[in-house]
Amino acid sequence: MSLALEFDSKIDHCRPEKKAAWNSQLKPESKPFTPSSYSPVLSNQPKPDPKSNLRITNAEKQNRFLKGECFRCGDKYGPGHRCKTGTFKLLEADDVEEPTDTQEVNLDEKPSEVAKISLHAIFGKSQPTTMKVHETLNSNGVLILIDGGSTHNFISDVLVNELKLTSQMVAPFGVQIRNGDVIRCSKVCRDLSLKLGGLKVVQDFYPFSIDRDDLVLGIQWLATLKTVQANWKEMFMIFTIDGKQ
Repeated sequence: MSLALEFDSKIDHCRPEKKAAWNSQLKPESKPFTPSSYSPVLSNQPKPDPKSNLRITNAEKQNRFLKGECFRCGDKYGPGHRCKTGTFKLLEADDVEEPTDTQEVNLDEKPSEVAKISLHAIFGKSQPTTMKVHETLNSNGVLILIDGGSTHNFISDVLVNELKLTSQMVAPFGVQIRNGDVIRCSKVCRDLSLKLGGLKVVQDFYPFSIDRDDLVLGIQWLATLKTVQANWKEMFMIFTIDGKQ
């Protein structure tokens, strides 16, 4: 009896284990997949102002300048000012001239012409650098002062009225006297014809208040002679006009 039980025990031990039968109606338990939302790590930088990328017109730029505001961010401008981070401004390409309190000065403007007349010519005094001659103007006897100290040719305004000479207006200029005073002159007598040492001299003369002498021939005329020989002791000059000496 004991042998039979032991034999059955060994047989049971050697038998393969039975697997559970497959039930096709059973489904594996599964949970629906729900993707988790991704949250990226954001920096602490402030979001740009949607109004900050607007185009700034020339008028707005000018207006901000007048108000003392920054062109870019619109905040109050001052020393050490910095625009807020994240602001973007698109400025017009056209340059706007900033108004200043200084007045525009034209550096190319030339000063008014200033003529010079010596005191000898005004008061009719003879000096070593002047020479007086008696000649004619329109068949009228006149006293002429040749003066290297006067820049222009002058004629007595009294003589102009006496001979009824024609004069015309010119751009006003100053006539500086040796003492520094400047007298305004705005008329000229064109192409007056003189007889000088048998030679014909045609020059423009400016009416001026001179004493004793009737006319003054200055550098304006002397410069046309080119080479001049002058003897100030004997009081004569040698020059050539139109081939005549």
